[in-house]
Amino acid sequence: MSAIGRSIGSQARIFYTLAVRDIQMKHRESPIGVLSGLLEPLAQILIMTLVFTAIRLRTADMGDFVLIFLMTGILPISCFRNIVSGAEMGFNKMRKSLALPQLRPMDLIFGGALANWVMIAALFVSITMFFKIVYNTDSPENLTLAMIPLIGNMIIGIGIAAINLVIKSWFPFWARLFAVMTAPLSVMSGMFYTAESMPTKIQNILYWNPFMHSTELCRMFFFPEFTSTFFDPYYYGGWVIGAFSIGMLCERTFRYRLLSLKP
Repeated sequence: MSAIGRSIGSQARIFYTLAVRDIQMKHRESPIGVLSGLLEPLAQILIMTLVFTAIRLRTADMGDFVLIFLMTGILPISCFRNIVSGAEMGFNKMRKSLALPQLRPMDLIFGGALANWVMIAALFVSITMFFKIVYNTDSPENLTLAMIPLIGNMIIGIGIAAINLVIKSWFPFWARLFAVMTAPLSVMSGMFYTAESMPTKIQNILYWNPFMHSTELCRMFFFPEFTSTFFDPYYYGGWVIGAFSIGMLCERTFRYRLLSLKP
């Protein structure tokens, strides 16, 4: 095996170990263990399904099941939100392990992000396969490609988590302020509507939200008859690459401040 291959394998084992450790630490006090990490997004999906079923939400060209439509809107943005918060929590909980010379702050961020992404992805696949097997639905058109937005939002979340931790090293209250500022993202990311169903003026505002693009992309690959002229691959891709690159740069430049952060 080449030196590059050994390096990649070693780094992958580090991420896997940190992710497993993060899951164990986060859910060891819960009576249902790691399943507790699935409860929040699942509960949100079920509650909204009951509400929108009662008001007879129409999901043209996207099947007969409101739950699946809502899932493709809720889980992509939940992936981002859970990874940003989970990566920061993972960093704070496992900071003592940075005493090991082979670990860096970004490794802890990656480990926390991976742990949260796996749970969201597992929920996405489980709900999809349940409806596929039990109700023989036509969707998903391509399950693998439909999960690309979950991966993209994870990458954005890793970058934003690193940026947040650096900002927090100067302003300890930043985490709460960030949570307030991003609270409207769920509603503005197409959880219960499509971009084309909104007036043009609203679409022009929604365009600047990268997670609205991720929702549209998820539904394009998930529902066979759904197409979107709203999705901009260059804009969404720019966010994925830009957020991750800036986050990595911030972590490398201000690593000394991250090591001095208080939990």
